[in-house]
Amino acid sequence: MFKNTKFKTILLGPFVFLILFLFSFLSPSHSSLISVIGLAFWIIYWWTTESIPIAVTSFLPLLILPILGVSPFQEIIPNYYSSIILLFWGGFVLGLSLEKYKIHEIIALEILKRAGKTPAAVIGGVMYASYFISMWISNTATAIMMLPIAISIFNLVDELSPREVSKKIAIGSMLGIAYGANIGGIATIIGTPPNMVLKSFLEERFGYSPDFLEWMIVGLPFSLLLIWITNQLFTKVLFVLPSQPIKGLDEFIESRKREIGPLSKVQIRTLFVFVSAAFCWIFQGPLNFILSHFQLDFKLTDAGIAVFFALLTFLIPQGPPLKTGGLMHWKDMKKIAWPILFMFGGGMSLALGLEKAGFVQFIQEASSSIPLSYWAIVALFLILISVFATEIMSNVALITILIPVVIAISASFGITNPLVLGIPVTFGSSLAFMLPISTPPNAVVYSSKLVSLKTMVKTGFWLNIVSIVLLTLLFFLLKLMYA
Repeated sequence: MFKNTKFKTILLGPFVFLILFLFSFLSPSHSSLISVIGLAFWIIYWWTTESIPIAVTSFLPLLILPILGVSPFQEIIPNYYSSIILLFWGGFVLGLSLEKYKIHEIIALEILKRAGKTPAAVIGGVMYASYFISMWISNTATAIMMLPIAISIFNLVDELSPREVSKKIAIGSMLGIAYGANIGGIATIIGTPPNMVLKSFLEERFGYSPDFLEWMIVGLPFSLLLIWITNQLFTKVLFVLPSQPIKGLDEFIESRKREIGPLSKVQIRTLFVFVSAAFCWIFQGPLNFILSHFQLDFKLTDAGIAVFFALLTFLIPQGPPLKTGGLMHWKDMKKIAWPILFMFGGGMSLALGLEKAGFVQFIQEASSSIPLSYWAIVALFLILISVFATEIMSNVALITILIPVVIAISASFGITNPLVLGIPVTFGSSLAFMLPISTPPNAVVYSSKLVSLKTMVKTGFWLNIVSIVLLTLLFFLLKLMYA
């Protein structure tokens, strides 16, 4: 049924779990904890290798945790249809609506048009377009959409500029797409899955999590600073380019815009729904204050906003006649990353199992032996793990395991607000720049064959270092803010 190599890969996860499960009988006081750690290895290994479909692996906690006696089925199943799942589903639908009607490409072309005509401006335009779009739609979809635009620009530049210049523009644009998408994802709560993992864990554990605007207050300035530094590093250090403008660039942009044409009624309707959702997310606090003033027994939530406007895309017609159907059809849902939604449920269930088995308490006890004066070193160590470990494993899987550890260690060092270290570590899990396997956007641009592995590793390493420095500074800033 399986090739021998794949069969061995599949067996390793459950084999390690079985060994730890048997070993747990030697330590009755920690038997549940040892077994759940074995389950965590099993799940993370299968997620990382994808030897079994991610969605299937994500249901393992639902099967194993009740068998281990750690948590009953009824307590685990709500994790698979929580408000976080609904929030991300709604975000996916809204993002797909932009993609369906090519609104994201219009946005990208407008950004390029305003970026400038020099090679450095072109790289910056591609990078910032990728950054902005990935704040709202999937990082992978952003990279896939931006890739043909950047290749078209490269083909044009290759005809009008010296080969050495066009090659630098190609490399800078390709990496700019990937890195812009990775960085843009941390700016909003719906930008990338790890953000949602942190939010979900905080809601489950503390009954509180940052809303859309609260997240952007931290995520937007940090990501803007990082994308600006990345652009400066690209255009002034790594890929030094001439200052002469590229001839024919304006004509290229205008020709693509003519192909797309002016905004149609259906595009305007889709954009209206998306902008309305973003408005409600950003101004959720003031809007809830107004609702409470009128004594309405109703409150806006991130998930409620996402689902409401996602449903609107199915209800608002494309145009007369009504038989044309809504802006979105159910057949469009096949593009949704359903495995990621199931992965959320599995990740939260695994986190629940670790907590119930005493993992958090164990970490607190272990970290209590570390002198309090070492808290900054421990924070830096966790940030380092977050940034470099995500180069070789799923950022969702990584952050699912790291967040309970971060919360436990934070409490041991007297850091009462879990966001202080939780946000920098979560951001770090999305900032993978070195390898094609690190993130889908990296893999997308590497597939263009315009970027060598050596170049990606070299450039990505420096960006990893920059990210670690900025994340450490962010940790200290948040510690002052939430002191």
